Amino acid sequence: MALNDLQKDKLQLIVNDEVLLNAIYQVFMDVIEAKKPIVNEQDQNELLGEKYRAYEAAKKMVGDGFIQLMTHQRQLIQNKKFNKAR
Repeated sequence: MALNDLQKDKLQLIVNDEVLLNAIYQVFMDVIEAKKPIVNEQDQNELLGEKYRAYEAAKKMVGDGFIQLMTHQRQLIQNKKFNKAR
């Protein structure tokens, strides 16, 4: 994924805001959870396996995406405090 500098700066705003990042993550996970496979008596084991594999893969993809997002996090450099007593 090739991001330009403006896109990287915007991503840093998101990843440096832990509350915002967690809210976005929760929205994605809620959407996936809403699509969680429902076990029907007429479903065969193979079909259930495929549904759950897709469900788990979606959760992993979102998690991997957020790990990728965290690579854009920049640690804030704290300035040395000025000692007024000197």
